[in-house]
Amino acid sequence: MDILYPLQCISCNQKVDSAHSFCQKCWSKVEFIGKPCCEKCSIPLPVDYLGRRCYKCVSHPPKFDVCISVFRYDDFTKKLIHDFKFNDKTGYAKSFAHMMYNQSGQLLEQADVVIPVPMHKTRVQRRKYNHATLIARNISKLSGVKLEVDALIKLRPSVNQMGLNRLERARNLLGAFSVSDDSLIRNKSIVLVDDVLTTGATASECAKTLKQFGAKKIIVLTAARTY
Repeated sequence: MDILYPLQCISCNQKVDSAHSFCQKCWSKVEFIGKPCCEKCSIPLPVDYLGRRCYKCVSHPPKFDVCISVFRYDDFTKKLIHDFKFNDKTGYAKSFAHMMYNQSGQLLEQADVVIPVPMHKTRVQRRKYNHATLIARNISKLSGVKLEVDALIKLRPSVNQMGLNRLERARNLLGAFSVSDDSLIRNKSIVLVDDVLTTGATASECAKTLKQFGAKKIIVLTAARTY
């Protein structure tokens, strides 16, 4: 099978030794997130930083309990994410999911349900698929944690978040989400899946909604994050 279908770099299609990975050249272009990083939002911290949380998470704590992201959202990874979301490169969902699963360590062992960040139905119709759902399906398969695609719903379309600051993003999303059936999430630890974390406004609003309906813990998993 390896001869007929050789493993390829997810970015440039060069031959690689393991599936869902980058070749050596592309690997060097990706800024992976490691320790030390904020225990709350995973943003990298200076080596000599004395706290366990970044200043932002201390001064404005997000509603989720922890976020794990794999790599930095920069010019190189932005193209991968863009192709995944807008150019039908849906195969990236499996590769991102493997990376996110490996990065999450033992956190998924604590989870009861995997839920994707929802899109409003009008946007799904335009894009043809919810990219977060595609990743979440693969996370569920890898971890064995139950997937609930429709547990969290988006009630109304919102203005595109691009270009908005943290406060504007939060206002834009206020009251935008709800839960279809609280029995699906009550007293449960939730893995909330998305492609990118920017200001954290979307993940925080989703987490707030899930906790209002009885969720116990929210673990956010994303492929990339900005900083």
